[in-house]
Amino acid sequence: DIFLCLVSRLPSLHPLLCCSASHIGDMAPVQLRVSHHWQTALALAVSTAAVRGSRLERRLGTDLALEAAALPDGTPCPKGINGNCHAGSVCGRYSRHSERFQCCADWMVHGGVAWCANPQGAACSDGINENCASGMVCGRYSRHNDRFQCCANFRVHGGVSWCANPEGAACFDGVNENCGSGMVCGLSGQTTTGFQCCSKFE
Repeated sequence: DIFLCLVSRLPSLHPLLCCSASHIGDMAPVQLRVSHHWQTALALAVSTAAVRGSRLERRLGTDLALEAAALPDGTPCPKGINGNCHAGSVCGRYSRHSERFQCCADWMVHGGVAWCANPQGAACSDGINENCASGMVCGRYSRHNDRFQCCANFRVHGGVSWCANPEGAACFDGVNENCGSGMVCGLSGQTTTGFQCCSKFE
């Protein structure tokens, strides 16, 4: 015989209710005479599954809505609350102003506070080294004293960190401090800035 068993989770009922058919082909017309208790149990199981499915659907919908509403990297975010940014990003500090934050995917913790950590060559704020990745400074690079960028190679002039570019690299505004030791930032037609660092000049 082929058996079809229903398993009961109710302690008051026998754990198994089995029905049989002599052939597989006879399974279709078999009618199960289910007691009132079994009908109640089955209805309860179906209802519970429906409720759980509805809750999961609502939770997934909420998660998708929150992700869609999340602020992109580089956008100001309020109060350092990471939940305002996309998953994996933080709402980190980036300047000398302790109440200003923005979403960023690359970050480091300084003094218990998350800071956006910008890569080599990226703009940074206020000469604050915490705004750059590990091993770099937020240095000056041009005649504008309010413009800074992250750099691993730097020199200190007059108490200020300057990005010190290597031989042949572009530099800005003819400012020699933007080049490594023994070089000048000379006129050149080979860079987009019109200047480059060189140790041979006239």
